[in-house]
Amino acid sequence: MKLMLSFFLLFITLNHNPSYAQNAAPDVSDEATSIENDKLTNIDILKENLLTIGQQLKLKREELTKVTDTDQKNVFQEEIARLEGRLNKAKNNLIETIADFKIDAAKRSPREIKKRTLLEEVENLISPTLQSIQRISAKPRRIERLKNRISTHEEQIRELDQALKNLEQINSSPDFSEIAAQMHGALNTAKDNILDLRQENQIKINNIKEKLHELTKDDKSVWDVTTRMIKEFLTTKGKNLLISLCIFLFIIWFSLKFREKIVAKVLEKRPDEWYVKPVKAFYGFASFMFAFSMAMFTLYSLGDWVLVTFIFLVLAAILWSSKSYIPKYLTEFKLILNFGTIKEGELVVYQGLPWKVKSIGFMTIFENDFLDSKQIRIQITEIMKMHSRKILPNEQWFPSRTGDWILLNDQTYGKVVSQTLEQVVMELSNSQRRYIPTDDYLHFMPINMSHGFVLDFTWAFDYQDQKHFSNNILPKLEDDFRKQMKNYVHTASQIAVDFHSAGNSSINAYVMVKFDGPFASYRLKIHRDLQQMLFNIATENSWNIPFNTITLHKTSAWQN
Repeated sequence: MKLMLSFFLLFITLNHNPSYAQNAAPDVSDEATSIENDKLTNIDILKENLLTIGQQLKLKREELTKVTDTDQKNVFQEEIARLEGRLNKAKNNLIETIADFKIDAAKRSPREIKKRTLLEEVENLISPTLQSIQRISAKPRRIERLKNRISTHEEQIRELDQALKNLEQINSSPDFSEIAAQMHGALNTAKDNILDLRQENQIKINNIKEKLHELTKDDKSVWDVTTRMIKEFLTTKGKNLLISLCIFLFIIWFSLKFREKIVAKVLEKRPDEWYVKPVKAFYGFASFMFAFSMAMFTLYSLGDWVLVTFIFLVLAAILWSSKSYIPKYLTEFKLILNFGTIKEGELVVYQGLPWKVKSIGFMTIFENDFLDSKQIRIQITEIMKMHSRKILPNEQWFPSRTGDWILLNDQTYGKVVSQTLEQVVMELSNSQRRYIPTDDYLHFMPINMSHGFVLDFTWAFDYQDQKHFSNNILPKLEDDFRKQMKNYVHTASQIAVDFHSAGNSSINAYVMVKFDGPFASYRLKIHRDLQQMLFNIATENSWNIPFNTITLHKTSAWQN
C-alpha cells in the first residue's frame, strides 16, 4: 500500500499542470538566459577560431609565393589544403551554432541515419517522464546551486579573514621587525587586496541571497502545494485515468455477468470434469487482459502517453521485483487449476476438523455446515502441503450440531449452545454454561443423545426370592414395568427386562429403555422416574431389595 501511494504521489508530481508553481517561471527564464549566454560564448569562441585559422592560411599562402623549391611547395600546399578544410569546417560550425540547426544531419538520407538501439528506444519511451522530472526539479536544483555558491563564498571569506589574521600576527612579531620597514608597503598592498576580495565575496553573497529570496518568497506550504497538485491532476490526468478505469471496471463487470449467466451454466453440467477449473481460470485471465488492453487503448486514444508509460513502468517494476517468486507462483497456479494434492469439492482435515474445499484461489475457502462459523478463509500458501480425499455418503463433519444434547466421558451432560473452530459452549441442566476448547471437546469423546438414547441399569433382588425369580418375579417385573411405561409422558421406543447376573449378595435384573432424540433434554429426569417406577413395583409386590454385605472367614487354629 505504501509503495502504491508513493507511486501515486510521484505520478501526480510529475504530471501536474504547468500552472502548479507560478514561481517556477523565473527558473525557466533563467535557464533560457543561461543557454543563450552559453550560445553567445560558443559563437565568440568559433569566431576567434575562424579568424585564427584565416590568419594562418593567409600567412601560408604568402610564404608559398616566396618558395621556389618544388618539395617545399608541395609541403606548403598540403598545409594550405588542411587549413582550408579546417576553415570550411569552422565556418560550418559557426553557421550551425548561429542557426541552432544541424544542416549536415538534415541533408543525410533516412538510410544513413543509424537505427536506434533497444536502450535508445527505452530512453525515448521514458523521456517524457524524465523531462517532467527535470522540469519539476529545476527550481530545487537552482536553489541548491545558489546555496552551494553561498557556502563557497563564505568559506573563501573565512580563509581571507584567517589570512588577515596571519599578516597581523607576522607584522607584530619581533622576528619580523628587521624587515618591517622594507615590507610595510607590500603588507599594506596585500591587506588591501585581501579586503577587496573579501568585499567582492560579500557582495556576491548578498546578490545570491537576493536571488534566493526571489525564488523562495512565494513558496507555499507542502499541504497547499500537494492539494493544488491533486486538484490539477484530477482535472487533467485524473480525468483520463478515471475514464480508462471506468472502461476497465465495466468490462470486468460484463465478463463476470457473462460468466455467471452462460459460462457457469455450461460448466455446471459436468462439475467433476478436470477441465472445468482450467477453463474458469483461463476465462478470468483473458477477461482481465482484455479489460486492461482496452483501458490502455483508451489512454492511447486520449493521447495520454505519460499515463501509459507510467503504468507500464509500474507493471515492469512489479514483475521484475517478483521474478524470484515465480516457482512459488507456478505451484500456487497449479493448485488453483485443481491439479494439486488438494482439490475443490473434496474433504480436507484442517486443525483437527474435516472441511469441504469450497474453492481454491489465492484466498482458499473451507466449509463445514455443522459449525456455526461455516466458512473460513485460508491463504493458498497454507494449503500447499495438504491433501484431500473424496467425500463419503453421510459424512460426519462434527460430533454435534447447535442444539444437540451431549454426554461427555467425564459425565458432563448438557445442550450445545454454540460451536466454532475455536470452542464449544454447553449449557448444563442447572443453566450453567461450560466453555470447552474444540480440541478438548473432541478429546472428551462426546456422545450425541439427540439422535436417540438408551437408559439401562440393573435392579437387585434378595437371594431369598431365588426360587421364584426366573419364573415369577422377572415376568411380573417386566409386565408391571411395561404397564407403567404406557402411561408415562415420555414414550419409549423400546423396552427390555431380562436376567443380568448373580452377584455376591443379590440376584440382578437388567432393565433397558430406549427413547427418541427429542426427549434427550429430559434424560436425567427420565432416569429418576424409571428408578422410582421400579421401586414402586418392588414395594407393591413385597420384593426385598438387598444391601451389600461383608463376609468374614475365620482361619483354622492350626494355621496360627
